[in-house]
Amino acid sequence: MKNTIYKKGMVKFKSWKFRDSSLINKVPIFDGVHPIFNQESVHSDEKTFVENFANPMYCVEKDHAYLIVEENGEKISFKTFSGVKIRREGKSWFKVIKHMTFLTVNRRTGDVYFGNMSNYHMKRKVKKKIRRNFFLNDPLNSFLISAKNLVSSFANESGDIVSDAAEIFINSITRTDFGLSREQKLFKFYLDKKGFKYPNNFWAYKDFLHEKDFKKSLKKNSLRLVDSFMESKGLSGKKVKKILHVCKKINMGCYEYARNLFGIDWLNQDNDVLENIFNYSNEFGVNLLTDLPGTENFKELLSNGELKKVFKTFKNLITLGDINNYSFHDHVRMYVNLKQYGETELKWETDGSDWNNFHLEHLNWTDKLEHYQRGTYIRTYPKYFFDEIQIPINNYHPIILFQSRDFNEESQTQSNCVKGYIGKVSSFIVSLRKDSQDSDIRATIEYRIVFLKNSGKVHAYRVQTRGKYNQTLDDTWHDILLKLDQVVISCFNRENFETVKLEKLCSNGTKLYSDSHFDEDGNLQWSFKPIQQNFYLW
Repeated sequence: MKNTIYKKGMVKFKSWKFRDSSLINKVPIFDGVHPIFNQESVHSDEKTFVENFANPMYCVEKDHAYLIVEENGEKISFKTFSGVKIRREGKSWFKVIKHMTFLTVNRRTGDVYFGNMSNYHMKRKVKKKIRRNFFLNDPLNSFLISAKNLVSSFANESGDIVSDAAEIFINSITRTDFGLSREQKLFKFYLDKKGFKYPNNFWAYKDFLHEKDFKKSLKKNSLRLVDSFMESKGLSGKKVKKILHVCKKINMGCYEYARNLFGIDWLNQDNDVLENIFNYSNEFGVNLLTDLPGTENFKELLSNGELKKVFKTFKNLITLGDINNYSFHDHVRMYVNLKQYGETELKWETDGSDWNNFHLEHLNWTDKLEHYQRGTYIRTYPKYFFDEIQIPINNYHPIILFQSRDFNEESQTQSNCVKGYIGKVSSFIVSLRKDSQDSDIRATIEYRIVFLKNSGKVHAYRVQTRGKYNQTLDDTWHDILLKLDQVVISCFNRENFETVKLEKLCSNGTKLYSDSHFDEDGNLQWSFKPIQQNFYLW
């Protein structure tokens, strides 16, 4: 049988009185509809609500909320009920909305259920949502926030009301574990009932229990929390295991970043570093291996002396916090990029102990990198491309865009963004101009270059054809475009076809070159990837 341990009810009323007449010549028009009712006054007392419950000249509304803690056999539940009953002016029927949220604990099994029901008074339109033992979002804390938001619209002391009810709820589950927060008590109760073997810092593992690999490892390791976690995350070593028994949180993003950057041996040499890595409060939102091409070989670019300085900089980052993780990661990126550009004498000089020194080196590398990223470009195509594609078709002149000034002029004349396409390796751009080679009456055409595995041939197909301001061309261009397509496709299908090459003259005088190749999927890629980073066109 149900036994109510705690119950707190709240209700409020609101009544809007409307005039029984309106001046037609002064009535404003809203979306073509003349409002019939004009509001006269607003009331918030129960008496007015009751007296005008059926009065068509009133809009009446009743809001209610309940906090309930109840027992039902082995289960203890914390519930909130809320509802609105409202009748609009001039209407005879009421609209009813009801909502219920709940947090239920099975005191025998330890299972924790969190969910809600909307329109539970309507059999067909009821909506239900429930989750079991999902601690990632702190079910108790989420429930209490929802309860406080509900009660705050009825009472100023909403925090005290909800807190009192929460204490009664938790004490009905467990009266031990003094010194723990309510959320920690609930999680520990769940672990105890399920038979977990856990360390004193059990709370650090709550965000990982929902992961499939972790669940599988728990079954294999007889619910030993630390051993299962290490297996699911590919962790090993006595030092790591020891720290996983005492750390306050487990920042796996920071650990994986550091492991990819330095290797396990470097991390295991210092227990303080390991503990600070796991306890690091900020998230590492960048994956070193996937977000920065080339950084997987970062250590190979460094001398042993430089690597010590990098490690000391990282140690400063996670202990003192003088350098943030984004600045450090950006420093790594710039170092790798500058090495790829040929800066063989570049050295990582800062050890992170002085923010000013780190900042000065950061600015210096930024200036160096900018010199490489700014520059002019020239795309190289086979000579027969120009000989055949640029032959006039009737009174139309195809012009191949192949260098920065061509792309910039086309972009300015057409008011489009084609200037950004010079670094797009798979794009072949032709400017088709009417009457003369310098004509402003033109079409900007993009062909996409791909390798078709079935036929074993290179193919080009038209993906964009735009006039000035990216407008659609009229039908007078149709036949000319088809003839141009045939010529372009024929050129790319030649056995002596060579993929596009790119030359870049940097603003510091350095020249960079790149060939191109087709990848496994038949897409064209630059062979020297740094050349395509951040195209600044002059």
